[in-house]
Amino acid sequence: MAARDPKDSNRRFSRRGLAALQWWVILTFVVLLSFIDLVHDYVTRGAEGLNPEWRLELLYGSLYWLPCFAVVPIAILLQRRFPIRFGGAASIAVHTAAALAFSYTHSLIQAIFEIEAPQGRSYWSRFAFDVQVDFALDFVFYCIVVVLAEIIAQYSSVRESELRQSQLQTNLTQLRLDAIEAQLNPHFLFNTLQAISVMAMSGEQLAVVDMLGQLSGLLRRALDKNRPHTTSLATEVEFIQSYLQLQRLSYGDRLQCIIETPQNTLGAKVPTMILQPLVENAIIHGISIRPGIGIIRIRSSLQGGQLLLEVSDNGKGFSPDGARKNGIGLDSTGSRLELLYPGRHRIELGGSDLSGARVVVALPHEPSTHPPREPSLPLVRA
Repeated sequence: MAARDPKDSNRRFSRRGLAALQWWVILTFVVLLSFIDLVHDYVTRGAEGLNPEWRLELLYGSLYWLPCFAVVPIAILLQRRFPIRFGGAASIAVHTAAALAFSYTHSLIQAIFEIEAPQGRSYWSRFAFDVQVDFALDFVFYCIVVVLAEIIAQYSSVRESELRQSQLQTNLTQLRLDAIEAQLNPHFLFNTLQAISVMAMSGEQLAVVDMLGQLSGLLRRALDKNRPHTTSLATEVEFIQSYLQLQRLSYGDRLQCIIETPQNTLGAKVPTMILQPLVENAIIHGISIRPGIGIIRIRSSLQGGQLLLEVSDNGKGFSPDGARKNGIGLDSTGSRLELLYPGRHRIELGGSDLSGARVVVALPHEPSTHPPREPSLPLVRA
């Protein structure tokens, strides 16, 4: 059995919703109109001293309005088949003919029990009387029903188009986020595997085993296609600590890290793997090309409704005439933030008090659904 296309299901649902909306709105309009007409006739006859009987008024009123209720589904079906459009001569002709047919048919039916016509008149005399009195009203009534159906159809069409555009934009954003995050994983994997290969060639078997264990845990998370695009800062700090331990197997004591994440920031919502490309960028462009001890400092703070994430290093820093080449880390981070927080984020590049580079990412402060907890296994704490 062939699988159903979700788009077809959505279209069927949309058509059912449009039909229900047209029926409810138009039938409610006709019910209110008939009620007002019945009350008007009853009050008018009482004011004229005719002592009306409400049961008879209800009976005759119902006989008058039944054809109006009967024409509603016909008018709706004709509107769907022949929607009203500017320059649509065929549609106008069809609805004009339908309005004329309804007006004459209503008069033919009404003439059977016409009580307004003078007594003693023949059926055709009563018919002529009804045409003279109610023809224009019946014609206008049909036109109002068709116009209402057209307005509802146009409104539903606009809403459906807006929802479709919104869904397309959501899907496009999701695909772009997935594509950007997919860029991070191979880059991180390449550098780690390169370090493993160097250690294996040097005969450091225990270190290789340790590194592979660390890498396995990180890749399970990094390559998880079902992971959310956002998580808590506490989870990110814990992830980056494991990542830095993995890097220290390669750099040894040359790599040190200072983590300053106050408790009031750990429950904030951040993009998944937001710190890893920034730290990796600092290692590649700062720590790896300088002699001696390399320091990476990670800070978080809250300022004016924003969460500030800072990654600093004591590498060569940014060149005086402009920022050093961003690489995939900063480029992908900027692209992700633009998709997740359009117009509500910023990235600042500059020098740090460690005599190296400093990157500050400012995000809207939003609480995460993940419970905040103090990150484990700190490498170096300030």
